[in-house]
Amino acid sequence: MSEFTIKPLDTFFFRDGKPFDMGENTFASTLVSLIPSNFYGAIASAYIAQNGGTDILNDRKTFEVIKDVKTGRYGSFVIKGVFFKKGDKLLFPTPLDIYKKDEELAYAKIMNTENGKFITSLKMGMKVLLLRGKSKFDINPFIDQQDFKNYLLGDLPGDSESLISYRNIFEIEPKIGIKKDRNSFAAEEGMLYRVNYLRAQKDVSISVFSTGIKLYNEGFLKIGGKDKTAYYSYKNDNLCIKDVSLDKSMFVNGIGKENYFKLYLATPAIFDNGWLIDGFEEKSGKFVYEKDSFSISIIAAAIDKSKVIGGWDMVKKAPKAGFKIVPEGSVYFLKLEKGSPQSVFDEFNCKNIGRLKEEGFGLSLLGIYKEGE
Repeated sequence: MSEFTIKPLDTFFFRDGKPFDMGENTFASTLVSLIPSNFYGAIASAYIAQNGGTDILNDRKTFEVIKDVKTGRYGSFVIKGVFFKKGDKLLFPTPLDIYKKDEELAYAKIMNTENGKFITSLKMGMKVLLLRGKSKFDINPFIDQQDFKNYLLGDLPGDSESLISYRNIFEIEPKIGIKKDRNSFAAEEGMLYRVNYLRAQKDVSISVFSTGIKLYNEGFLKIGGKDKTAYYSYKNDNLCIKDVSLDKSMFVNGIGKENYFKLYLATPAIFDNGWLIDGFEEKSGKFVYEKDSFSISIIAAAIDKSKVIGGWDMVKKAPKAGFKIVPEGSVYFLKLEKGSPQSVFDEFNCKNIGRLKEEGFGLSLLGIYKEGE
């Protein structure tokens, strides 16, 4: 696996899928999430530029590496995940089953809905997550890779001071603009607009983990809206994500008597049925995922409000239809109904799930659920 370390040289922004038409919708909302497809396009564009420019798009061998946007077929280039990095430490979105209680951190508690104490529209077999004294974050904070490893082991990452605010990662800079007449250069009436840009702190970069592509060891590429310039460096054989994740023996030995465990989304995910992970089907009042070697069900889920993203269709030369994503940091509580936990680990741990997984969406990591949390 390779790591691209990207350092924005200017402000940058990733627009959501809301309309932004001059004269009608005057505010462009900025996503503070790192959308993997933006970086897939940036790296693929750099590959084209470094290998002969747009002329190579007529060579079929080009699409043995990058995605053919006309057919939708992927080449060897795939992204595993995209993360902020502060200094030399990867940052992970704080798992959404963790909340702030006074000045301490606490886990959301799984409550049984079958005892008549709760009235809920949840499917039978699913349980309520109870948060006491939650302090809501305007923007979900981050935890560093060591605290995240502790989380996967079933431990809290520390106290509230261990959370890294987005303000330590980037600043939000609103910018005002107005459309001018091309001939007179006078401002056009009703064409005032505003965009919120992000500016990375000096010690912050963006890490993209990928396979199947080779660029110059360092150079420049363009990211986000307005094609903002960023410097990148390229390093081969970096296994940092797998270093953070549990190994198989840790996971197998960590499953308790109730057979509960967690699935954490490290990057945004796109599923066919909204929040429900692809492959799960409703059976006997439960959402169940079945294979020959195992069967698992969803017990509960800590998921934030969905976000809408769009994009630009390179073939149609028009905006893509917006679609919803399950936010990064979301946590699913799962139960091993039968079969081998080793097979569950092989199926889901450090794997991309859902749609556009080749572009880095839906990176899932398995964690231990300690009973009594």
